[in-house]
Amino acid sequence: MKTKVALALFASLLLVLGACGTEKEEKEQEQEKDKIELEEQNAAQSDEIEQEKPETPVEEPKEEKPATKPAEKPVTQPNKEESKPAAPAPQDGEVIQTDRYAITLLKGYTFMEEEPGRDIVSLSADGQTFMRLEVENFTQDAYDFYKQNGLELAQAIAGDAEIKTNDPVSLQNAKQAVSYQTKINESTISIFVFEMNGKVVRATIYDEPTEKYTNEFTEMLTTIK
Repeated sequence: MKTKVALALFASLLLVLGACGTEKEEKEQEQEKDKIELEEQNAAQSDEIEQEKPETPVEEPKEEKPATKPAEKPVTQPNKEESKPAAPAPQDGEVIQTDRYAITLLKGYTFMEEEPGRDIVSLSADGQTFMRLEVENFTQDAYDFYKQNGLELAQAIAGDAEIKTNDPVSLQNAKQAVSYQTKINESTISIFVFEMNGKVVRATIYDEPTEKYTNEFTEMLTTIK
């Protein structure tokens, strides 16, 4: 009787242990199945994400063109003669206007201001032949001063040389005209003092011994206004 009971208990124990083993195996199988399903789901999601990403187009490397230099202009050396401003050619009948008077130049003569109150008209080809001009509004006192001072200037220039005092008829329309003339070294110096067109004028002319240009200087003096 005891033996049957023992066998029955042993059989029951085996059944329990078998059931436990089976249950454990089933749980392990279920866990493995769940793990596989989870991995499959993750893989599927990864595939979907990869498919949803926009494909970035692969740019082909651009062919770099060599930089082209602009066409170089030929370098030309400036002509020295062309770079210099051309000197104005003397014009016959050119009128020079100053703040005190106007004078008309003959061709071949140049006008320049020497200092305030004194101007120079010179032969363009020879600066040693020239006329110094002093012009101001006429008053008798101014005329008397220039007349007396002109004589003293001529005496200072001449030294022991002769001084000729003339009434220059070449000065047309001039009033109270007088001139002093002397020759020194290789020059003839003529000093003219006169009244014209409301001006008192003193002109000192430095000319060649032959007085080659004196008449042209006096011709220009008659144009003073």
